[in-house]
Order: sequence, then C-alpha cells, then structure tokens
Amino acid sequence: MPKKLKKNALNLLIGVFSIFLLLVFVYSFVLPSVFMSDKEIQNILLVSDNLDEQNNHISLVHLSPKTDDNLIIFFDGNQIIKINDEYGDYNLNLIYQLLKIDKRNDQKIRSVFSHIFKIAIDEVVVINGMSGDLKTNDLKNIFAKNLTKRISDSIGNKINTFKLFSLANSLEIIKLDQVSDIKKSYHKLVTIEKESFQNCSVAVVNTTDKTDLAKNISELLENTGAQVVQIESISSSIDRTIVYYPKDKLECKDLIERILGVFSEVPDIKSSTEIPVTLQFRSSVVVMVGKDY
Repeated sequence: MPKKLKKNALNLLIGVFSIFLLLVFVYSFVLPSVFMSDKEIQNILLVSDNLDEQNNHISLVHLSPKTDDNLIIFFDGNQIIKINDEYGDYNLNLIYQLLKIDKRNDQKIRSVFSHIFKIAIDEVVVINGMSGDLKTNDLKNIFAKNLTKRISDSIGNKINTFKLFSLANSLEIIKLDQVSDIKKSYHKLVTIEKESFQNCSVAVVNTTDKTDLAKNISELLENTGAQVVQIESISSSIDRTIVYYPKDKLECKDLIERILGVFSEVPDIKSSTEIPVTLQFRSSVVVMVGKDY
C-alpha cells in the first residue's frame, strides 16, 4: 500500500476514533446537562408487585440537576422491617403488596416508605422484580429496561425519558444489606437544598398522644434537608395535620411541597401575612401533627 494511502487510512481511523470519543463525551456530559435540567431533586422508590418472585431487591433512585449526585441504592428485600404498630413486622419486599391489598392510597404508601427509610420519598414506582445475585451490569440493565419504560408514564413530564436512559450508564450504584445502613447515604439523598431554604426554619409540634412522634418526624425532615429548629408536644389535639407558613415567603411553600411524602394524608396548608402559631414557635414553617398521622 502506498505511503500516502496508508497515511490517509490512518488519518481516517484517527478521525473516526475522535468522533467516537466526542460522541461519548456529548452523551455522557453535554446531553445530560441539556436534557436533564429538571429543577427538582427527587427520591424515587422502585418496588415489585409480584408476590411469586423470591429474593426481590428494592431500590431507591436519587435524581438531581447535578448529575454527579445521581445514585441508585439497592436493598435486600428479604430483611424483616417493622412498619408501624398497626402492621407489625414484614419482609421489605412484601410491604408494597400488603399496602395495596389493604387498599392504601399512594400518599399513605409514600408515607410508610418514607418512615421506613427515614427520608422523604417523592414517588413509588412499580417495575419488574429484581431478583437473584445482582451484579453491576445487571443493575444498570434493570434500570435501563424497566425504569425508562415505566417511570416516565408514572410521574408524567417531571423526569425526561432521555434522562432515565442516560442515567443507566452514569448512576453511582450502592448495594446495602440492611435498611439501617442507609444512614451513611443521607447526605447524598437530601432533596432540600439548605441554601435555598435557609430562611425557612421548621417547627414540628405533636398534638397527639403518640410518644416521640414529633421527634421521629423531625428526624425524617432533617434527613431530607429541612432545618428543624424546634420540637414540641402540646395537649390541645387536632384531627387533621396542619402546616402553616407565611404568605410572603414563597420559598417556604416550595419547602412544604418537598416534604409532603412524609405525611400519611395530605395536610391542610395555611398561609397569611402573620400567623400567631409561627410566632409562638419561632419558626417560618410550623407542622402541627394531628390524629390523622
């Protein structure tokens, strides 16, 4: 082969390889920043509704506008979890089916899982079961094949389908044996940016006779990123949970929307220019926990 032809062939190969590298760069870094510009940070729980599958895994996906923060945590579904005094102990991979059989609505289901993982869950999405000894490539394939098909339909336009597909190759993957081990990752799962809500301090007030309820809720809110500055219990009980915030602080309304998954029923949200209860508890946002919790 003439030298000139060899040189041209070499230049062609270099050119093709350079284009390939460019496409990889665009796919991995440029496109995510363009198509994945969702403002919301979300924690999405992936569950199976197949009672016949054994050794199911449950996974928690954290999505953020900062793509480097995206991750997926897989949990062993066979571990025994105490749900609450109403249900007792169950296998983690059976809790979703239990709640559906009991005809619990989506808000209640989100609340139950939020308290199990002690982090606010924004969405619960049903996908095909994740069984067996999962390797890293298996996890990515599950995410790509199941998640991209089902999440986009489940939660509408909040998350771009392209984003989901691209995340399959970029997610940080963590496998945990016990739910309690998730505490090591709370700093990564925060969905409330403290800088954005630094003027929205939160007080949690328990109006029920349930012990440590305000403390447990405040812990969950703090893990989610909220700034809880006061925990109280009072004797004047209310039937329905109420969340108060000042009308002149719209960022506090945004914070409330971020923590709704914590509540078993959507609370009554009230605002005005001056709210005595926010002054009483010296906080911008006051969560008065009622008997509906």
